[in-house]
Amino acid sequence: MVEKEQMKQNRVFSGVGGRLMLTPEGVLYGVGWDLRLPYGVDYDPAAAMAAPPVRIAEGVISAAAGYNYGLYVTEDGALHFVGSSGLPFAERFSFDGQIREVWADPDRDAFRLKDEAGEAYVWGDNNTEILEPRRAVIRAVLDGQTVTRRMGRAIWRYRERGTERRSRGLLAEVPAWEVRAWLKRRVSEDAAYRALSDEYGEDNILLKYVRRDTSPQREIRSANWSETDYEKTPGKDNFFPGNPGIRERCIEAYFGVEFDLTYSVGIYTENRYLFEPVRK
Repeated sequence: MVEKEQMKQNRVFSGVGGRLMLTPEGVLYGVGWDLRLPYGVDYDPAAAMAAPPVRIAEGVISAAAGYNYGLYVTEDGALHFVGSSGLPFAERFSFDGQIREVWADPDRDAFRLKDEAGEAYVWGDNNTEILEPRRAVIRAVLDGQTVTRRMGRAIWRYRERGTERRSRGLLAEVPAWEVRAWLKRRVSEDAAYRALSDEYGEDNILLKYVRRDTSPQREIRSANWSETDYEKTPGKDNFFPGNPGIRERCIEAYFGVEFDLTYSVGIYTENRYLFEPVRK
């Protein structure tokens, strides 16, 4: 009878990544999967969820299970994480005070805590504005960011299995998403970007691109590469993705026109993810 009564008092917290079980004596067990900060098992997910619970900690007063993370609070008021994701919630978490209780949304990494004074705080995934309204604040503007675009018809002369061949195709204008990718790589090396990323988290950085100037078109009649030069060409492995033999011996290419696009890039910070608790 005593055992049945104790079982009624056990608490189970279920999230997508695993389950936590807290006994009336403050002993925490877990089952689930993760490779870096495991609930206690680190093999395939289906087997992990069916595995016996693993003892995680003692002296636990509160626990919760979210999408990727499980949380628990020990008697000294400290918060502990199990599980992990691609977002540094555990690594960036900081709270000045003792914690008495925690909650987590089982469908996303959104969390809430209550401190010893009864004050409530939230942090985690705020993409759906479940924690607070989304806002973007401009922090810096980088002018004069220039990329080169080419368009026209291309002719390649190459050797394949010892035979010289020619290939003709349309070299279309570089798509806008690729230009933005180039700009992002360039901007991410700027000191202002790195400082904001360190302070707010890279996942909270938003870039906005405004075209400022386009240079006159420059005709390019041919661009010749030796075999050695071609081997040094960035992205050469994607030049002829369907035929590795062609990739080895590209001799000549022709482009119609070339021109430069100059952009201003605005660096904004958002609150898509709250890495430190915010008082509510």
